[in-house]
Amino acid sequence: RNRKWKKLRLHSKIVLTASAILTFGGTLVILALEYTNPATLGGMPNELDKWMAAAFQAVTCRTAGFNTIDLTDMRASSLFFMVLLMGIGASPTSTGGGMKTTTVLVLLVSTWGLLHGKRDTVLFDRRIASETVDKAYNVFTVCLLWMLGAYFLLLICDSGLHRADYVLFEVVSAFATVGLGVGITPDWNDWGKLILVLTMYAGRIGVLTFVLSFLHSKDDKIRYPSENIMIG
Repeated sequence: RNRKWKKLRLHSKIVLTASAILTFGGTLVILALEYTNPATLGGMPNELDKWMAAAFQAVTCRTAGFNTIDLTDMRASSLFFMVLLMGIGASPTSTGGGMKTTTVLVLLVSTWGLLHGKRDTVLFDRRIASETVDKAYNVFTVCLLWMLGAYFLLLICDSGLHRADYVLFEVVSAFATVGLGVGITPDWNDWGKLILVLTMYAGRIGVLTFVLSFLHSKDDKIRYPSENIMIG
C-alpha cells in the first residue's frame, strides 16, 4: 500500500535493497560464468534465453528450488556461487531459509564501519541497535558452524564417492531448505541421510531456535571483572 520509499520502515528498505542486489548481481555473475559453457547457457539459441535462465537460477537459489538447466553440467565456480546465494537465503518472516538477507547485510555494513573506525552501524540514516548487530553475528556464526560441521560429517559418510563441492552443495541446499540437488543423496547411508534431515530441520525452524531448544537458559548471578585480550 505504501509506495513511497521515504515512508518505508528500515526493515523494508534493507530487505528490498538486499533482494535487488542478490537478484541482479546473481544474474550477472551466473551469466558471466556459464556464458561460454556449451552444456548450459552456451548452448542456448539466443541471448534472451541465456538472460532468462541466468535470472531464474539466481532467484531460485533463494526461493523455490527449481532449475531449468542441469546443475551437474555447471562449472564448479557457478556451483560455489550458488552455494553462497543459498547460504544467504531469503528474508525474515518468509518461507525461505538460509541466514537471511538482513543478517548478511547488517554484518557487511557493521564490518565496513568497523574498518573505518565507526562506532555505530548505520543504514539509510538510521542507527541499528547493538543488540541487533550482536544477534546477527551470533546467527551467522552458529549457521556457519552448523553447515561446516554437517559438511565434515557428510564427507565422512560419502567416503570419497562424489566431488567435495557436490557434498557442500547438498548441505547448504538442505540448510537453506532450497530444494536444489545434484543427485547424490540416494548414495549415502542412513547416517548421512539423518545428518541431512537434521540440517534441513535446523535450517527451517531457525538454527538458534533449534539449538536453544536443547539448552536451558538461566540468569547469571555473578558478573566477573572484564579484561581485554588481543584479537586478530
